[in-house]
Amino acid sequence: MAENQLSKAKLIGAVHETIEQFDNCHYLPVYEIMMDDLRDYRFYKEDMIHPSLQAVMYIFEKFGGAWFAENTKTFIKENFSIHKALAHTTADEKDPKYIEFREKLTLRIDQQQKKVKHKIFL
Repeated sequence: MAENQLSKAKLIGAVHETIEQFDNCHYLPVYEIMMDDLRDYRFYKEDMIHPSLQAVMYIFEKFGGAWFAENTKTFIKENFSIHKALAHTTADEKDPKYIEFREKLTLRIDQQQKKVKHKIFL
């Protein structure tokens, strides 16, 4: 355990020495976030080594909060919402409410697609 912490300390030290040499170069303390904010085992996968999706999303939000413009944050939030809606299933695909839901979802996807050059929501 001591050797592990020493190696991490050396790496973090090297990173800080490196970023000081460049303009517009910054360090996002992901390791520290995992060790401090997310130290509870519920933030790890079943192997108790790798971060869970909840931990990854927490770190992604920290990254986005530091580096994304407001319009980018809005775009990403809408994409996550669309992905969640795309996972919705029904027993009756001919139900008028479900058809309306899918039509509105298609409009949301089209609106998002117009904002980027590459294909999204394949």
